[in-house]
Amino acid sequence: MRLRSKKRLRAAPERPVPVADVVTWRAIALEQQLPSPRFPAGVNAPAPVIFWALTLVALLCVGLFAAHAGDPTPRAVVDSQRDLVERLARTVSTSVDAQADQLSSTVRTTKYDTDPALDKLLTTVTTGDRAFSGAAVVNPATRAVLRSQGTAVPVPEKIETGRRTVTGHLVKGQPQILVTLPIDGDRVLVASTLLRVRSVRLNPDARHGVLVGAAHEAPVVVQGVAPATPQGVIWAGEGVKAAATGRTYGTSHTLPGTSSRALVVAAAPLGRTGLVVTSTVEAPLLAAGRPWDGVPGGLSLIAVAALGWWITYRFLIRPVRRLRAQAKAEATGDTAPRARNRGPREVARISMALGAPHSRSAKSLRRTLPAGVGLVAVFLITMSWSGGMILWYGDEYVATPTQIVRDEESRVEVAAHTLATSMDRGLDRVSRVVADHPSLKADDVRPALRSMVSRDNRFRGAYLVDAHGKVLASAGRRSLRTPDPLPGEVGIALQHGTGRLPVVFAYKAGQHGTAVMAEFDVGYLTGILSQIDGRVRVVDSQMRTIFDTDGHLAFAELTGADERAAAARALAGATNSDTVTEGWPKAASRRLVTAAGMVEPTTVTQLEWAVLADRSVSELSLPAAMRFRAAVLVAGVAAALALFGLGWQWLVVLRPLRALAVEADQVSAGTLEDPVSLRRHDEIGAIGACLEICRQVDMYGAARFGGALRLRRGEDDFTAVFPVIPGPRDRRSSLTGRR
Repeated sequence: MRLRSKKRLRAAPERPVPVADVVTWRAIALEQQLPSPRFPAGVNAPAPVIFWALTLVALLCVGLFAAHAGDPTPRAVVDSQRDLVERLARTVSTSVDAQADQLSSTVRTTKYDTDPALDKLLTTVTTGDRAFSGAAVVNPATRAVLRSQGTAVPVPEKIETGRRTVTGHLVKGQPQILVTLPIDGDRVLVASTLLRVRSVRLNPDARHGVLVGAAHEAPVVVQGVAPATPQGVIWAGEGVKAAATGRTYGTSHTLPGTSSRALVVAAAPLGRTGLVVTSTVEAPLLAAGRPWDGVPGGLSLIAVAALGWWITYRFLIRPVRRLRAQAKAEATGDTAPRARNRGPREVARISMALGAPHSRSAKSLRRTLPAGVGLVAVFLITMSWSGGMILWYGDEYVATPTQIVRDEESRVEVAAHTLATSMDRGLDRVSRVVADHPSLKADDVRPALRSMVSRDNRFRGAYLVDAHGKVLASAGRRSLRTPDPLPGEVGIALQHGTGRLPVVFAYKAGQHGTAVMAEFDVGYLTGILSQIDGRVRVVDSQMRTIFDTDGHLAFAELTGADERAAAARALAGATNSDTVTEGWPKAASRRLVTAAGMVEPTTVTQLEWAVLADRSVSELSLPAAMRFRAAVLVAGVAAALALFGLGWQWLVVLRPLRALAVEADQVSAGTLEDPVSLRRHDEIGAIGACLEICRQVDMYGAARFGGALRLRRGEDDFTAVFPVIPGPRDRRSSLTGRR
């Protein structure tokens, strides 16, 4: 066997490793150390999210405008008529209940065991302010009329003997209310009266009519005119049948033979009487817009979203990505030529710290724009679109149909009448206590006062006072009235003062100078006014605010020339309305101011009060108003998304980029003692890690390229192996011998 010579056994000289392989290895090692962003982190996360969100808003814009198109009948007219008949039915029902309550009170006061007593009862029932047109005493078993007075009373087929009943009927084309009230086990009082429906303000040009019907009977006209066509009468009958089930009904039908008008039918049940109040009115058909009216706004919003994404990409996303690639190359010692990175000022400052050959000088940095400029530009572009939508549709004139004005006047009149009737019924309750206790002794009256306050929410307290107004007995809350002599024998009065709440009270004087007084609850009376949409106030002849649904101080002066003029006309007895435009945008600043005086009953007339309602026209379901509301909604959502995107970009990109630029300035200035902190696990965090490697290279040499010492330990760095400390479970296992 031949032995190799020593020359053959000598090792071959080491070949130098190519620089390209070293850089490649460094890049691989560095890539394993750099953080990778996850949603919602990363410079590219906010822009696409905001783009697709604005795209959805654009689709919402198209859908909203398409939903508000195609209905030629103003929805506001249908809603107004439905609300009108509902309030009218409630008012009539309140009046019927008051008349029935008075009848019940009359029957309870006396025993009717003789014929003269029955005759006196019938005379009392058929005379007075709330008299019935006819009354009869009937035997419920045989339906025989024992005594009668006034007009003939229809005897019902079935008579309830244990409770009071109030039913409605159509007798000879006239709606009547029939009240049955048991006197004793063998006799029942049956009283009938014509149904009194308060007059509403009708529009004669629209053939407005108010009808009363029943489920199985054709409706009859009580005010205005009937529908002009037989088909209109059929539609009115359908409304009566639908409302007889107990729900309010409202719809519109295009009149046959015309394409410019529609018949609006609205109906509401009249309590539990079985009658239905119906309103029919012809309304003009309005141009409700086209289904594609929202397409220009939607397309323009998509264009704005795309422009914002493009600006963000060119001004922020692409420069940061290129800066990451540059930082990675510098951290691995790659000297290959690279294109110049054009970006915001923060990117240029970091690029200078990395020592890039094409980095800008300090003088040229002042000519670059900060990164926040691009983000603010995107925000302002989106806000400009939102402002343009509001400007375009806010300047559109919102015409108020005549029928809406008439219905608003009717609503205010009904509210004024309801408020006055409620106060008048309170006076009746006070008068009834005085009639039941003529001596007005404190011990006798106190239970009646407690009963009155506990059963009637309209009172905050009831009191027995002497001739000087001093309280002798009370029930409920403490009196707010200053002890002064009462202004008369009987009535409703307002105590003048400057307190926080107005003191409105009903009083009835008795014998020996004493009187029963009850203070009305301001919240209860204001609740009656709150049934009207908008702001409702009650003012007196001195233009002072008595009640206000928006909150107030008593006797505050009524401001506004239009409001004062409307209240003055109402106090003179003329219900009036006026459309007022103040400020901008016009679609949101138009208001309908309506006023009506409290002209009945006479117990309230002497107060000289008027009800003033102030309502925004933009709240009505008119085509122009609905388009404006849709524009405001879309513009508001787009503006909110723009603000959200700006905040997101500031938190995720701008703030950490600025902080890294500050540290980069220190590196550029030669301050290498402080390490660069890894602030985020995204592209900016990766750039910070590369900048830290470059700082270490400047301090310790090329061995730090690629962060090699982080993966490959030095020769002086030893790995220490620590023993495993057994836990409680391991100790139990060693004792039992089980694993």
